[in-house]
Amino acid sequence: MASIRGGPIPIDPASVAPQNLKTHTVKLFLADPEAQRLMLHSLPVALVDPQDYGAIFISGGHGIAWDGPFNKELRRLVEETYATGKIIAAVDHGPAALVHARNIRLGDPREGMPLLFRKDVTGFSNTEEEAIKRAALVPFLLEDRIREVDGIYVHALRDFDPYAVRTGQIITGENWQSSKATADLVVDALSFGVRNMP
Repeated sequence: MASIRGGPIPIDPASVAPQNLKTHTVKLFLADPEAQRLMLHSLPVALVDPQDYGAIFISGGHGIAWDGPFNKELRRLVEETYATGKIIAAVDHGPAALVHARNIRLGDPREGMPLLFRKDVTGFSNTEEEAIKRAALVPFLLEDRIREVDGIYVHALRDFDPYAVRTGQIITGENWQSSKATADLVVDALSFGVRNMP
């Protein structure tokens, strides 16, 4: 596990509110001593080398909407991960960390273009942000920003339904309900290899 600064990873208080602690996966995570140890002693993003991993997974929460797009080390990690052919996954507000990234793969016809250019991408929608009354609090609406960098924003038929999509090396999930679907796509991608991805 890694975070912007390293050390204890801050958690959005809403994520551990009583109504969100009922899900089986959250209970498993909170009861896992190794997961909790890693949460307290996360690696700073600046020290993460994409060569050491098959994929990176950027989780959601509103914090990443503020920190992710504007952190040069996280941007470096995202760009290098893509350039080396690895998987990049992000869920909920996590895709905010991708919106300023560029394709730095040498010789690629899209070198220098936004990483999300003409890719199907999802993330927390405008209507979901409005429904939880945080649209005026975030630095930008993720759905709008994805479109501004020429990503193709896709979403579930109904707000807060699980929805995940894969375009090549990029895997994204719409909201916190989409975490498992996003993780399943990552597992599939790693199982079959990046080269076999559409």
